[in-house]
Amino acid sequence: MFLRQFSTSPALLKGKVLPELKNAQEISQFLRKSTWNVHDLIPSKEHITNEVDSRVVRKMLRLSGLDENLPEPELNRWAEMLNTHVAFINHVSDLHSSTKGEIGSSVFRLLASDHKPESPLTLKELLRQVDEISDHVSDQRGERGFDTSELRTRINRAKSTAEKE
Repeated sequence: MFLRQFSTSPALLKGKVLPELKNAQEISQFLRKSTWNVHDLIPSKEHITNEVDSRVVRKMLRLSGLDENLPEPELNRWAEMLNTHVAFINHVSDLHSSTKGEIGSSVFRLLASDHKPESPLTLKELLRQVDEISDHVSDQRGERGFDTSELRTRINRAKSTAEKE
């Protein structure tokens, strides 16, 4: 059995990260003083690639259900903002990664197939699923003991009504 020991050195504990704050006023002044700005994390123009163009912006707007018929200057403004966002994501990812440029915007995909809605459930499909429900009942999930006779009676009534129409 291994015994772990915890030891400290008084010399290591003497280092100070922040100035000693003695009262509420000093704490308040310290907290009001800005030490960084989010704009410092946004890469400069020369580090921003043009991965997003007006074609991609139109596609994003269409997939989002928004009007894609925007004037060209506005599309360019959207593209510029999105390229800045991509550069920011890459920059932040690089800050927290040991391998530069491997993660970041490459993780994000813009494929229509990712956003394709499922086909709507029709009454016929629902009735088919209800007919097959007894094949999928599981004791392990605690699904035994559920009486489907009343459910089936209502379904059969709905079926006959649907067939008449």
